[in-house]
Amino acid sequence: MVAFLLGKKSISSQQFDKSGDRIPTTFIDTTSCHLVSVATPEKRGYFSLKLGFCQAKNIKKPVKGELEKAGIKTPLRFLREFRLEDYKEKTVLIKEGEKDGIQIGETKVFFGDVINPTL
Repeated sequence: MVAFLLGKKSISSQQFDKSGDRIPTTFIDTTSCHLVSVATPEKRGYFSLKLGFCQAKNIKKPVKGELEKAGIKTPLRFLREFRLEDYKEKTVLIKEGEKDGIQIGETKVFFGDVINPTL
């Protein structure tokens, strides 16, 4: 199972264990993210996913064009690419109806879909 965590740092704090030792902790605010694009070995030489999250007020035109191509109407502030080199045997590009997407193992995600963080 492939797992990514996208979020913004909210609070740095500290906790204490039973023996009284201090443990630094960081809290991360996670929000839903969108699948923006997939890079294939034919195009770039490696498999990767580009995910976007956090709504923005203004975005640049190249980013806006990339989001529109994926069918995303929400302006996204952060776009991050994750390589899938360890999963290239399990990664398959799929098409259902008019939607393109990617299947990793048993999980299917289509361009523009909202991915909610779960634990």
